[in-house]
Amino acid sequence: MKLFIGAMLVFSVYSTGCTQEIAEIDHEQSPVREKPAASSPVIRDTDFFGINASIDDLFHQSASWREDMPHLSSFTYEARVKITETSAGTATVGLFFLRDGAGSGFNLNIVPHLDFWKLYDSTTRSFILQGYEKDAFGLDVWYALKVQVTEDRIHIFIDDKRMTPPDGLLRPPGSGIAGLRVRNASACFDNVSLTMPSGDSPAYFEDFSDGDSGWKQDNSSVWTVESDGDDGFYCVDAVPDRDLLMGDELSDRMNAHFDLIQASGAGAVRMFFRWDDVQLGGPDDFYWDYTDSVVIAARNRGLQIVPALVYTPSWAVSSENRADESAYAFPPGNNDDYARFVEATVRRYMPDGELAQEEGWDDGYGITAFEIGHEFNVGKIKLDEKRIFFAGWLGSLDQYVDLLKAGHDAVKQECAECKVLNGAVGDDVPVAYESSRTDPGSSRQTVWQGVEDLYENIQARHPGEQNPADRYFDILNIHTYQWFMLTGQGQLPDIHRDYTFPDRLWYEDRLKNVTEVMSRYGDSDKDIWLTETSYASGDSGDPYAGFLTEEKQAEALRMAFEESAAFPQVKKVFWWYAYDVGYIVGLIRDDMSVKPAFKEYARLAGRP
Repeated sequence: MKLFIGAMLVFSVYSTGCTQEIAEIDHEQSPVREKPAASSPVIRDTDFFGINASIDDLFHQSASWREDMPHLSSFTYEARVKITETSAGTATVGLFFLRDGAGSGFNLNIVPHLDFWKLYDSTTRSFILQGYEKDAFGLDVWYALKVQVTEDRIHIFIDDKRMTPPDGLLRPPGSGIAGLRVRNASACFDNVSLTMPSGDSPAYFEDFSDGDSGWKQDNSSVWTVESDGDDGFYCVDAVPDRDLLMGDELSDRMNAHFDLIQASGAGAVRMFFRWDDVQLGGPDDFYWDYTDSVVIAARNRGLQIVPALVYTPSWAVSSENRADESAYAFPPGNNDDYARFVEATVRRYMPDGELAQEEGWDDGYGITAFEIGHEFNVGKIKLDEKRIFFAGWLGSLDQYVDLLKAGHDAVKQECAECKVLNGAVGDDVPVAYESSRTDPGSSRQTVWQGVEDLYENIQARHPGEQNPADRYFDILNIHTYQWFMLTGQGQLPDIHRDYTFPDRLWYEDRLKNVTEVMSRYGDSDKDIWLTETSYASGDSGDPYAGFLTEEKQAEALRMAFEESAAFPQVKKVFWWYAYDVGYIVGLIRDDMSVKPAFKEYARLAGRP
């Protein structure tokens, strides 16, 4: 689960009244383990170490230009836009607005090569509205984009054609910035205006007839003023070098990230291979450039990639769910569509797959483990009454298990030796579906309760069969975050015991209970991968706000890996996240310097 730290207070609503004990935990006889010697690596082998990274953060080049806004209840924001060049399938050009300190905001973008437009919510990282135009969004053609915001609604227009329903879309309150945004493209802007009701604030307007503007350029070196007769317009170039994709010579930024990941001692990098990126344009549209490049970069450094095959594209979502702000988290209308995506991904990246053949690899390198979905037991997490922070899965448990089966069979169809992971079971989360296994007095569910729901659903489909889970997944995949439990109000009570922060018992309790559930269902021989866990570091180091100092983060990292390694079934642990990039849980800071946690990670992995 990707967490913006500014949104941490949301979790307080899930803890009220949750102090009852759960029977599975023996409070008086908690396991006590010998701590490994601090002077030497503590983990069985370097394959134990994984790390999370994002294709978005490695590749996408963007530029923006912005104006700070006061708190406004209503305004109109518009600009003319002309796209002159695109470089990739994820090229977008448009406006952004209503972005506050917690990262919430919207981007109204044109996706030119697909004749596609979208309204993107940067808080939930989802398309909340999208559609196709009958006519192409051609290059070198001016388009008018306009956003009207009232007290609680957003209305958007392209060339004066309304793209939102007549009553608009709900919007969050708050101050922020208005700006122009270009990603993986070249574009020009003209007649940019921000108009407020009389008395709120003066209107902003810029036609660039006098050249440079007073607005703030995030990437000033790429913006230039051009003229069209007597008038001017501003142009930006944010096109990555195409030669840096699908080749050994990658961008300096990407090389630096992968070099640091290699230096950390990680053996595997987990990334989202998003279905809604690879097949954004429809069932016959595949865009592999970015995923190809991360696989090539990983191979060059002796790293494995573990892809999570996630997020339903709009065209594959059932029509009744396409307008939902978290449409990506709904099941596809037809699991065969997802299965074809999985088959194509496995076929391309498996050992001796399409990419290996194209690149002439003869060393057997390829992806050998695939994750089907993501956090299937996590429902909508709300920032407030109007805003959704995150949604893992918005279908039923039955629908997820159906998808898991379809994905499993698709992987095995192409690569019988490849391993399948379930979409991770989240921990201490608002459960996505009806379940009797939740905290007393709330809808939260622990990781072992979610694991039992998964096993029970599979067993019920195969009465009397021993260990039918093997038909669905090869490796049990779980997540846990102790720091989700903390807010600025102080430490929240857990459902079965009080924890310190950080606490070894957190991991012991979770892994002990998960392994006991697996044993009850006859699945004790299955490996466990913990594909997300972390602790946040902050300037204050205040544990009651969910932060540790950087030195304490390093200690917490060591503890998490030590406790996980004490369970023989746990074969890999992936730290969330390699670098900060909008979060403060990484091992690498925004300026590419390394934290104490990076050095501790490398020491544990046996790096000099």
